[in-house]
Amino acid sequence: MSQFGKNFWWRFELIFPWELEETFIWQLGELGIRTFAVQHAPDSNKKKTLIAWLHSSEWSKNDRDGLIQYLYPLAKTFDVLLPNPSWEQISDEDWTQ
Repeated sequence: MSQFGKNFWWRFELIFPWELEETFIWQLGELGIRTFAVQHAPDSNKKKTLIAWLHSSEWSKNDRDGLIQYLYPLAKTFDVLLPNPSWEQISDEDWTQ
């Protein structure tokens, strides 16, 4: 079991080229993922970072692996190889306080 117990979030982070931004945003919406952000690298307008937060109760290991397998072929259409994403466990906190 996670150090956070049953309720935590997975923070997914993936660096990608700017050409994939609209495609990734559209695909995340299709998958029902609404908690995400796209960061723009200050030193390069060609690289971006996709960050998504996925609740542990809704995203099993198989689901997380499936997300990666879903995004990687999209990059191939642009002849881009994506790096491995990073995953981090984030505690479930009440951000309204």
